[in-house]
Amino acid sequence: MKWMSIFIVLILSFAAIAQNDAGDKSAPEKTAVGRKAFLKQVSFSATPADGKIIVSWKAEAQFLNRYFFLERSPDDDGFTVITEFPGRSVLDSRQSFRFEDGMVSNGETYVYRLASLGEGGQVVYHQTKRVTPSVGLTELKTAQTQ
Repeated sequence: MKWMSIFIVLILSFAAIAQNDAGDKSAPEKTAVGRKAFLKQVSFSATPADGKIIVSWKAEAQFLNRYFFLERSPDDDGFTVITEFPGRSVLDSRQSFRFEDGMVSNGETYVYRLASLGEGGQVVYHQTKRVTPSVGLTELKTAQTQ
């Protein structure tokens, strides 16, 4: 019974910290039950290669985060969801994600946007990245030049 009390105090404390982080762009909106979802994004990258784009991100301290959505647009407008990954509903440590988008054409520019969906239905949009795949690019070469 004591461990349950400690767990509840820990969760409530973390929720209060997340609530006080108003300066963070990824600060979440209130959920339907008054709790807030929280996600601290560490990094987001989109690396062009030959005929594909490798999109990856790392997140830590997920709380009430239901899903990540990765969206793509040819012009930074009219984004389309291209994949989703399950998030975490409880306090958690760093988690890494990777998606290889092979539905692209060399020489065309694409804009990727990361979004997360909280337990209460709120959507939080994160960074965008603009990239252009090209003939001859390999994942190794582009990773070394960044």
